[in-house]
Amino acid sequence: FPVTITLTVVDELGDPIPVTEETVFTLSSDYPTTATLPATLTLAAGQSSGTFTYSNTVSGNHVLTATWSSGVSQLTGVSKTHDIRVLPENANRLSYVVQLQSAVIGETLGSIQVEVLDQYNNRVSSSAAITLAIDTNPGSGTLSGTATVNAVSGLATFTGLSIDKIGTGYVLDATSPTILSKLSSTFNITKKQLTSSDPTVQKVKEYDGNRTASVTPGTLTGVLSGQSVTLNATATYDTKDVTSGKTITVTYTLTGNDAVNYSAPVDFVVNDGQITPKALTVTADNQTVSYGTAISSVTDAGTYQVTGFISGENSSVISGSVTYTTNYTT
Repeated sequence: FPVTITLTVVDELGDPIPVTEETVFTLSSDYPTTATLPATLTLAAGQSSGTFTYSNTVSGNHVLTATWSSGVSQLTGVSKTHDIRVLPENANRLSYVVQLQSAVIGETLGSIQVEVLDQYNNRVSSSAAITLAIDTNPGSGTLSGTATVNAVSGLATFTGLSIDKIGTGYVLDATSPTILSKLSSTFNITKKQLTSSDPTVQKVKEYDGNRTASVTPGTLTGVLSGQSVTLNATATYDTKDVTSGKTITVTYTLTGNDAVNYSAPVDFVVNDGQITPKALTVTADNQTVSYGTAISSVTDAGTYQVTGFISGENSSVISGSVTYTTNYTT
């Protein structure tokens, strides 16, 4: 609001003295771009004082300066400053001191500060109750934490707020009775990275022609209370070949109503897997020999059958031949 200020010409004792001729003073403020005051103040001959009004849309401590411009020569070069405090007007609207940043579901949105301003953007010393709520809700999330805070000297600080669903373009609304509300800028809620205890992995298996290994996932951690997420695991050998010191990689997927809000645990890897040879069965065909035939003459004689191959494979996958010795009865 405008205030009236009186400029008085005084002697060295501080007593008012009238000027002997028309005298002009230039007026200025240290906040010139937002100040409203006359450029000059003129005292007519015989006057010792004059008044002018001053206002400014910026609150705080201001310094006004009156400088002799023309008139009584004894005042040549005289300049005088005057300190004045401009108070903010009544609370008018809310504003975010710092706009919200993106966060992970269930984790704090950080320290959110909302200030009470007058119509000229000056902070008002207010203790108004301010409430934050979700205005734009792309993920159908719920805002948790203390969402109503009383301002202290016009500043309300919110800590520990979180949102439980992912989404792009969330907006909060700050409200207070009798004060204009304020929407925040858009921010995102992103997936939470989950972890799990070590899985139980089948490290040794008999050759079966594929790379899969049996695995039981560990215990999943990090899911928000009340949300449904299931951990699934798949274990794979680096190759299907028979050898030791094999790498087995466990990869995870998530299922459940709330799985979209999370990222699966990182892969689990072991390097001591083993695939052992698969045992085959060799069955010799019956043979007939003549009476008196020497034993040595029936060694490696005759035909045989090999069974036990996995589906899709046969004797072509092995090399060499079967060596065997048979006895016969007379």
